[in-house]
Amino acid sequence: MKIKIFIFFSLFLILMGCSYQSKVPLSEKGNIKIDMGLLGKWVEVSGESKKNGYQIIVYKFSETEYLICFKNLSLVEPVVGFFRGFPVKIGEHTFMNIISIDEDLDEKPRYIFMKYSVTEKGLKIIPISEDHPKLKNKEFANSLSLYSVIKDSLKDEDLYMESIEFKKSNNFSIDFVQKE
Repeated sequence: MKIKIFIFFSLFLILMGCSYQSKVPLSEKGNIKIDMGLLGKWVEVSGESKKNGYQIIVYKFSETEYLICFKNLSLVEPVVGFFRGFPVKIGEHTFMNIISIDEDLDEKPRYIFMKYSVTEKGLKIIPISEDHPKLKNKEFANSLSLYSVIKDSLKDEDLYMESIEFKKSNNFSIDFVQKE
């Protein structure tokens, strides 16, 4: 099971490109309440992988946290993973702190971050890139330091990776139990 989770989390990060990873979140939980418009089922509509892309189900975990079920359909055998996410506002932008909730990971889980917005057209997520000069090969001691760097870099195009767009859909389900 540990190997399966490690493979999934690695694939998630690889498939999302070179997302910046951190041992600390952008902020502590409870910064802002969840957006009820983000809850529900989402299917990818961007890129070449429209038929074989990502499916996401977002649940309310608490007043300030989400439970995120992520399914990658582009692999030979689709992979499902479960994550916890909590939003943080930086200026006018909303970012999601995302971390695996699997307790079997040997290493301390690492956060990844995505800028996101929900509109009448759907959901748009933009992962934070590890290639930004202020983030590359950098580990931050605390959330405040990381937050400050992201805030100072909001207008830098190289802070962001390619966006991924989703639309609401009720035409799929994600199996919570995977075959061993």
